[in-house]
Amino acid sequence: MAFKLFSGKKAAREQPSDTVIMDNDDDSYSSSSDRFSGGGGGDTGTTGRVRTLGILFVALGIITGGLMFYQNQRVGDVAQQVSVAADLRAISQQIAKSAQLALQGQRQAFENLQRDRDHFNRLLTVLSQGGDDPEDGITDLARASGAAQNHINQVDEAWRMMVTDITRILERQKALTTIVTNVPSNRDGALLEVAELMLALKTPSNLQGVQSTLINVVANLEPLLTVKDASNRLAANSTVVYNRADDLGKEFLTAASNTGVVTLLTIVFAGAALLVLIVLARVYSGEVTARRATVERQRQNSEDERNRTQQAILRLMNEMGDLADGDLTIRTTVSEDITGAIADSVNYTIEELAMLVSRINDAAGRVTLATQSAQQTSAELLDATERQSRQIEDAGTTVQNMAQLMSESSEHALHTAQVARRSLESARKGADAVESTIRGMNAIREKIQETSKRIKRLGESSQEIGEIVELISDITEQTNVLALNAAIQAASAGEAGRGFTVVAEEVQRLAERSAEATKQIAAIVKTIQTDTQDAVGSMENATRDVVEGARLSDAAGQALVEMGQVSMDAARLIEQISTETQTQAATASRVAESMKGILAITEQTTHGTKQTAESVGQLADLAIELKGSVSGFKV
Repeated sequence: MAFKLFSGKKAAREQPSDTVIMDNDDDSYSSSSDRFSGGGGGDTGTTGRVRTLGILFVALGIITGGLMFYQNQRVGDVAQQVSVAADLRAISQQIAKSAQLALQGQRQAFENLQRDRDHFNRLLTVLSQGGDDPEDGITDLARASGAAQNHINQVDEAWRMMVTDITRILERQKALTTIVTNVPSNRDGALLEVAELMLALKTPSNLQGVQSTLINVVANLEPLLTVKDASNRLAANSTVVYNRADDLGKEFLTAASNTGVVTLLTIVFAGAALLVLIVLARVYSGEVTARRATVERQRQNSEDERNRTQQAILRLMNEMGDLADGDLTIRTTVSEDITGAIADSVNYTIEELAMLVSRINDAAGRVTLATQSAQQTSAELLDATERQSRQIEDAGTTVQNMAQLMSESSEHALHTAQVARRSLESARKGADAVESTIRGMNAIREKIQETSKRIKRLGESSQEIGEIVELISDITEQTNVLALNAAIQAASAGEAGRGFTVVAEEVQRLAERSAEATKQIAAIVKTIQTDTQDAVGSMENATRDVVEGARLSDAAGQALVEMGQVSMDAARLIEQISTETQTQAATASRVAESMKGILAITEQTTHGTKQTAESVGQLADLAIELKGSVSGFKV
């Protein structure tokens, strides 16, 4: 099995002109690097000027935008303030008219008077303090300041006098309404009332009624006179309020005319920002021209360095061509070029890998020899176990027949002597069979112990293989570290190390393949160790079973000896034949059960021996596979 370091090796040798390690994209890299490096003291100064001009331009733009926003906000506030001042003038005149109508007792005039008073108060408050008045459509009105606030105070002073008179009129609404209802409002009605009153005075009987009427009229004249005076004062004060509200509106317009300074400042800052932008463009254009020349020089230097690096990388790739086919006898040339450190690392890796492959081949050969010996021993042990099983089966059959005969002898007491002779003969055969069984079990025990020792040695060999696999893993990790270092060096070289990155990737692929082979070997070794441990455990169990079988066989032999003695005594003690025969029948039954147990143990031993033989065969296959996994390397 051959390992490929990189693809396209022959094409690289036959057509070197088509192999491109680095392309011309490093121009953009060099340009970007120069652009961010500053390009020297002159470029640093130019960059500082560009930054300063840019900051100045942004600051002027922010100031200009702020002035424009302030001017727009100010114009909107002045428009609302002038509108409110006009509303105050109109309301002051409406209040004077409503007071005259209230003097005539009109209910609607009282309602209008109260509504206009509240409306005037609301407008004067929002004009003085600023804020919103949704009923009049006023939003975000700024608070008046300076001279405008003084005019508002003057309006408020005159308005307070009007509020006092308005309150007096509203408090006497009921009295005025009564007077208008009881006293005619036209002159003819008043004359008629006076004539009737004089006629009534001529009649003594009507004098008392006329007197009461006069008292009522005189009583209602006092509220009427109070309202009349208040109405006259309202008319005079409304003119004052009107004039002061007019002055307030003029003050707002005067303040609005002062925004011309803000407009002038806006134009000045906008012009300054435009001038800074022009200067910034000229400075940046000069900087770009200077940097283009610097970039061109650096690009030429980078091109020369790239060509030298490309030649060194191509030389290293050609020297490493045979390594792709698994040839570990080659060595790369170590030079002073950029690839010198990599060539040295590659040579070290090849030497370590060659030593590792040699050790793996040697270990695989030793494992193969050990497994062959274990297979031969297992085959012999299996054959002996099968023979032992057949002998035990024959002995069991004999013991069963003997028990049957003993049972029949208790029923046929007359033939006891003949049966006793047969029993003696059968006992001798059983003793011989038991003795043979014991000898066979001892031989099996020795074979099992020898096989167990060999399998343990096989486990120790697999442990050595595991240590070798760990060494392979360490070398693979070192190779990965070397590949990573090579990739880092290629990345630090930028575009100049792009071809060098290809070599690092191929080295890393070789390391990954070695790591994969190491994992496979480790898995095989682990399987070998597991099977070896299982085989050792099976051998130990088989040894214990054989020892137990020998003990039982010895007990069976003793029982058969006792049966022989009983058979000999049976000829002399015929009168006790029935009792003795029953005892022998019971003993024979126990012997038969013991033989069954021995047979079961022997079958287990046979099964364990077969499993051991299979495990050894698998171990041999794994050793062959291990040797084949490294056969592709040439050392």
